[in-house]
Amino acid sequence: MPRRAAPPWIAVLALAGAVALTDTGGGGGDVAFFLHAGQTLLSGDWARTYADPTVQSGPLQLAFFGLGAWIPWGVLTVLAQVGGTALLVVAVLRVLGHRPVPRPWIVLGVGWTVVVLGLPLAAVTGGHPAHLFVPALWLLAGAEARRGRVVAAGALVGAAAGWETWGLLGVAVLVVALRPRAVFAGVGTAAAVAGALFVPFLLAGDFAMGEYAWRISGSTLPGLVLEPGSAFPWALRLVQATAAVAAGAAVAWSLRRTAHAVTAALVTVAVVRLAFDPVLFSWYWVSLLALVLAAAADVVTSPWFVGVVRARSSRTRGLPMGSP
Repeated sequence: MPRRAAPPWIAVLALAGAVALTDTGGGGGDVAFFLHAGQTLLSGDWARTYADPTVQSGPLQLAFFGLGAWIPWGVLTVLAQVGGTALLVVAVLRVLGHRPVPRPWIVLGVGWTVVVLGLPLAAVTGGHPAHLFVPALWLLAGAEARRGRVVAAGALVGAAAGWETWGLLGVAVLVVALRPRAVFAGVGTAAAVAGALFVPFLLAGDFAMGEYAWRISGSTLPGLVLEPGSAFPWALRLVQATAAVAAGAAVAWSLRRTAHAVTAALVTVAVVRLAFDPVLFSWYWVSLLALVLAAAADVVTSPWFVGVVRARSSRTRGLPMGSP
């Protein structure tokens, strides 16, 4: 069985690596900024990592960039894109569980689509690999919550926040655990893990992350309500986060008895988050597209969809030659 599964994985990872090698620009977006912040994190002066309020990245993402002091950026970006692609495909497989579609076809379909759409390339070279890793961690968390392993699910959401703070919005998917006590245990675990990642900087250094305010773009929904160019502080970020989590949790609860609760809830979280975001950069869409792809795979591999396709195919084959 492993030998049969190996070729699809090799094909997917090889394509991911080949596409990653096409980037010769040395990284754009926030790469240079995060490389410097990451090097601070992995230095003796780590306590001052968040002294600059413009550093709004989680410590796990900064640690990734900090490796750039020892690993050439070209090698680092290839490893991140290949690893991120593999993690996302594994997460989708975990959510789908046992489906009537052969797993090698799911690996090829999801993996190649992720790479062809350029999601790993856009996320990593734009300076925000979190937009690739956070959706994968959310999907894994949803799969664990669905199976009743809420502590593991909460830990995965907390780890997502370690990439970027909005990763904590994934707590919405914990509702699929159904039991209120289990949901609260998962949320508590997520908060504990996220806290463990950020609190050391809060206690030991000059932590200024909360002082930052974004400038509202006129091309966003907040820009239609508020004055473009005005400040969007962390207080409004909390309002945005509350709306995204509430919407995602509502979808998760309403679909809790269906096989599609996890992907539907997470797509909802991503849509609401982006809808109320004061700024929109190209790499912001990576996380949403990754989750939409997972939702599409969830639908087309479901027993009811496969059954409809097979039934129509059988009826078509049964028609006599020349029939309309």
